[in-house]
Formats: sequence, structure tokens, C-alpha cells
Amino acid sequence: MIRILAWLLISAATTATVYNAVPEQCNAQPAVTASGRRITGDVAQLRWLAMERTMMARYGIHYGDTVLVRGAGLYDGMWVVEDTMSPRYAGQDKIDFLVPEDVRLGRWDNVQVYKKSVSRK
Repeated sequence: MIRILAWLLISAATTATVYNAVPEQCNAQPAVTASGRRITGDVAQLRWLAMERTMMARYGIHYGDTVLVRGAGLYDGMWVVEDTMSPRYAGQDKIDFLVPEDVRLGRWDNVQVYKKSVSRK
């Protein structure tokens, strides 16, 4: 049996933005993600992102899953889904990169998001 790992495109029209772990952009406990993980250490090294809830459900994404992002410049690469976005974004293909507090702006349209796909032959 051969096991093949590939990246499966789940969305080619995702809007990506950045967020900081501060009360103004999160909730009263900004250091705790929706997955229950605590944000500690160098945020840039974590490579965590928030994904819109219905997008997660539609594409079978769970907390702790690694996704591949393309089309977001310096933020291209592998990210771990550890948080969700505000319910006001319901139904939209949106992701939010967790970034250090000195990074305030960032928006990319038509970003591609891939998830791992494993097949057995």
C-alpha cells in the first residue's frame, strides 16, 4: 500500500487579514484561542491563524489542522488553525493571521487555502 500526501485546494477566493491578540480585536481573554490554546512566546513563530467557522465546517477543517496558504505574500506557507473569526464574518471564506502587535495592517484577496489530503493506493 502506498500512502500519498497531497495538498487539496479548498478555496481560491479567500480573503486574508491579520489580527493581534489584544482585547480590542479578540475578547476579554485574547491570549486564549478558540481551540483553548494559550498564545505565549514569539507570536510570529507560532504561525497560527483564525478561520471563519462555516468555512471550517464546509471544508472539514478542525482545530490543530495545518493548512497551506498561497497568495498572501510574506504570510505564504503552512499555518495551524487554532482560532475562529467573529460571527459577523459567517458564510465568508476568510482567514486571519495571528501576528505580533507591531503589525497592524494586512489584507489579501483571492488567497488560496489548501488542506492535507491523504490517499491510499
